[in-house]
Amino acid sequence: MNSPRETIPDGARLAEATRTHLVGWRIPDGIPISPGTAIVPLRPDPDMVRTASRALHTLLVRSCPDTVILLGMRPDGGTRPALIASGRIPSPRGTVGIDVARAARIAKLFGGSLEVFTGERLSSLAPGTGIETIPMLLEVLAPGCRVIPLLLVEGSEPTPRDVGRGLAELFANESVVVAGTTELSRAVPSSVEHTPLRERLRVRDAELIRPILELDLDEAVRIARQGGASAPAILEATLAHARACGADRGHLLEYTRSGGEGPEAEWTGRAGIIF
Repeated sequence: MNSPRETIPDGARLAEATRTHLVGWRIPDGIPISPGTAIVPLRPDPDMVRTASRALHTLLVRSCPDTVILLGMRPDGGTRPALIASGRIPSPRGTVGIDVARAARIAKLFGGSLEVFTGERLSSLAPGTGIETIPMLLEVLAPGCRVIPLLLVEGSEPTPRDVGRGLAELFANESVVVAGTTELSRAVPSSVEHTPLRERLRVRDAELIRPILELDLDEAVRIARQGGASAPAILEATLAHARACGADRGHLLEYTRSGGEGPEAEWTGRAGIIF
């Protein structure tokens, strides 16, 4: 999660890129009428903007939510999940509002197991991870839609499954959706043995996408924890939410790869998936 970051586009460039990626693009057949969950890529580079824009656009157009709960990983060494529960999130296009009332309900549900912070703390909690870019995309795609960032921690209580199921139960029949922000794979050549980097990780991503689309939670988490995802906890919480909301399968909108061109170049596999 803490690799070198690409430059985040300023507000005008981000808005232009987002709109450009949606020109001539249509939501594929078979996508649920009212999806409640999505997986979107995390890091702020051109591939991420395209794939994340299309996934978020599909989620927003089909569900028309009031609020998007963003699941990310907490990278600052904290031992408890961090809930951004008040204030506003600064962005190059202004600020993005937080759903204070619903954030308070999340804090009450999980009690003292969460640390609660203001929106202004998000940049210090998650510098360079990309989680701060998603609210900017939402501001372009759905002005006025509020967010609640929830940053998870591996191995903490509540478990990722508890988080996913708890959010589904808490906001059942409300205009709230969940977007899990993660990459399917991130690796450098030294971490992949015997097989060329690009081919090995292409196979790894395919192995991971299959149980994600089938909502096979145990198998997806097993593969993810063996190195197939940048944040297994996010996948676990997102899939648990989708299943608790009644989804029966996932729908792959787009898969993209970047990197791996040189012997020391990092490989990243990203996907936009709707449930």
